Amino acid sequence: MLRDPPSLFALAASASLGTLACGWAGTAWAQALVPAAADGPDAGDAATEDATSLLSALALGFGLTSTLAFWLHCLFGLVVVAPMLITVALVQVISLSVLAKAQGRPPHKLLRPDNRWLRIAKSAWGRGALVIGLLWWLRHDGSVSASSCVGEAAICAVGQLGRPCDVMRGNVGDAQLGNSGVIAGALALYGASGFRVLFAAVGTMLALGGWVAVRRTLALSPDTKWPVAWAPAATSWLGLLALSANPYTLSIPLLDENLLTLATSCAVLALALTQRPAWFVVGLLFAIVVDMRHPMLVCTPALLVFAGQSAPRGGRLKAIAGCSVGVVAGTAVENLHHLWAVGSLLRFEHNLQFAPLPYQIFGKAVQWPGMVNFPLHDHWVRTPHNPLPMLATWWLWLADHLGTLGLAALVCGAVALVRQSPRHGLLLLGWWLPVHGGLSLQEAWDYPNKMGILLIAAAVWPLWWAAWLAQTVRRPLAMLTLLVGLALVLQFGLGQLGRWQVPPDERYFARFDLSPNESQTHLAWSRGRALDMGLLPDYARATRYGSVLGRMAAGQLWQSQDALAWGWQASEVPARGRPMTVELDLSLPVWEGISMQPIELPDDATVDIDFMRHEGLWIAPHVRVPWEQTPLTIAAVRGPKLTLIELGFRDFRTRELGCDPALRYCHCRIFDTLEAGAGQRACGAHKVVQTGRLKLRMRLPSGGVSLFATVNPIGNLMYLWRGTVAPAAVHFEPLVEFWHN
Repeated sequence: MLRDPPSLFALAASASLGTLACGWAGTAWAQALVPAAADGPDAGDAATEDATSLLSALALGFGLTSTLAFWLHCLFGLVVVAPMLITVALVQVISLSVLAKAQGRPPHKLLRPDNRWLRIAKSAWGRGALVIGLLWWLRHDGSVSASSCVGEAAICAVGQLGRPCDVMRGNVGDAQLGNSGVIAGALALYGASGFRVLFAAVGTMLALGGWVAVRRTLALSPDTKWPVAWAPAATSWLGLLALSANPYTLSIPLLDENLLTLATSCAVLALALTQRPAWFVVGLLFAIVVDMRHPMLVCTPALLVFAGQSAPRGGRLKAIAGCSVGVVAGTAVENLHHLWAVGSLLRFEHNLQFAPLPYQIFGKAVQWPGMVNFPLHDHWVRTPHNPLPMLATWWLWLADHLGTLGLAALVCGAVALVRQSPRHGLLLLGWWLPVHGGLSLQEAWDYPNKMGILLIAAAVWPLWWAAWLAQTVRRPLAMLTLLVGLALVLQFGLGQLGRWQVPPDERYFARFDLSPNESQTHLAWSRGRALDMGLLPDYARATRYGSVLGRMAAGQLWQSQDALAWGWQASEVPARGRPMTVELDLSLPVWEGISMQPIELPDDATVDIDFMRHEGLWIAPHVRVPWEQTPLTIAAVRGPKLTLIELGFRDFRTRELGCDPALRYCHCRIFDTLEAGAGQRACGAHKVVQTGRLKLRMRLPSGGVSLFATVNPIGNLMYLWRGTVAPAAVHFEPLVEFWHN
């Protein structure tokens, strides 16, 4: 667990001085890269330039500074602390002022903030972005431990991992180092609350990115005749919400690599779309994006082509070279890490989880450490426990969250932008399509948090939506007819995917030594859930991993939540009461709801599981239910504050009794994740019971219950129901998915 400095004063001092230093570096970068609106060619649109300045200041002042400090740790073993960040920030300020003097510009114009920052502070959109950041601060899910594998290398860099670690030569947490660098800086400045601070900063950057994207797009259509004078401004405000408040983004409850990549991508595109981009800096910032999520590497050709097309005729080669040098410099440390820790520049952190598999590309045999689908594989397959291949799942996922109208508007806007400005339109297509296409070939897609990865390329969405809206204002009847028609075609066409029957990937079963059994009721339920899309965005999907409003815990505004129980705030866990007996009815699929009722039995009556007699692990193997072909394995433990009950959709194996916490499928690990301390009891003495009843009787203390269905323990595919057991009744809240980052 990450520890704060021993004194509150030390934390406040490091946070204050470090924030000021990084903020100073950010303002210097912004003033060097984005001309003040009064002096630049876009003097008529100061808001766009000011928002670009603020977005650049956040990305470069804090993101780049943290990354540079993290590189010092990677190369020289220096611990990332606040004084190091302050030093790196001041070196950037001095270097920028020296460069400005060498270019004949007054250095004091970089050292002293100009009036754009005062305009931003007074602007309505600036305050709006701040409000969005504060809301993101509040909705940071304190019920889930933020110190997961995405931050493990960062915790190592700040010297608090608790064990020896070598980020460069060891694959610490399968971490892609771009995320680790930015997180390390936040942890060095703000301690354990760094995750929450960074989450709020990401929300602000997404708001600014959407604002800038819409303003840039509308500037490409200056002759659009808006019906009312305030319509363009209102559209810009929608841009402020496009990335920060859509159901897809809101569904992610914690800081993860996808959100970090999206926020940094917004800064890359904002800088690339200015009048005179500094292409080396654009390339350097894009390299951090690639370091965060390696699939973004396929966007490099589009960015380089755009750099060449945007430069004056005599400076095209210089622009391409500058951007290329920035990309190479920014990915150098990550490439060294791949070479030293993974063994090859072309192998990435997660590849170590797979042995090389044979494929055919244009008739040539190749080896790749990953499970790729048709046409590289010889037939269509799907990841076990997923109803459809990822090629279909991604489109259904987008339609489910954004609505088919929202998805159709993206398609219409992409086409409209290519026709209106091929240079911009092709950049955005090259930013999105290669990422989407590459991810569509990937299988072994088993962790729920992986489904957020499409967001890494979503910085183009506000531009496409704005392009569609501008065209609709010009030709309302034609564009609205096209939009509705395309949405209905998508609704019907995607709905037909439900008929596509694809076998599970046998390579997956072999890789993880699993029996080739799947829950047919889960497949049917999840298939129906995937096809449950409407015309409008579905904000119910934002609660996939838990209530958005429920995360806004006033008592956790600053401090981080200690690991307690997954899905519960500390204040929500019901107090334990007297023992009672309940009956869990397994005659119907759990996807239809949990049926548990209190019953009256004599104190000496026999029950299947009695936590008053044995607090350790209880296992009921080979429980046959009428709605499942494979018998269930039921495991339960009385945790420190909650009773945990697992319905395991797998064959019981004797080796589960010898519970090694390092095993991925082990009860120790799963229970300890769901409640800190429960794993200690699950690893201790166990009791095996045989029951043929569909109504399982348990004696347990009244209070909180976490009941979860483990569909795929290898991929952490679990569903959780939070319950409260009381003598009068048992109540379970709606199902939520288990989030493991």
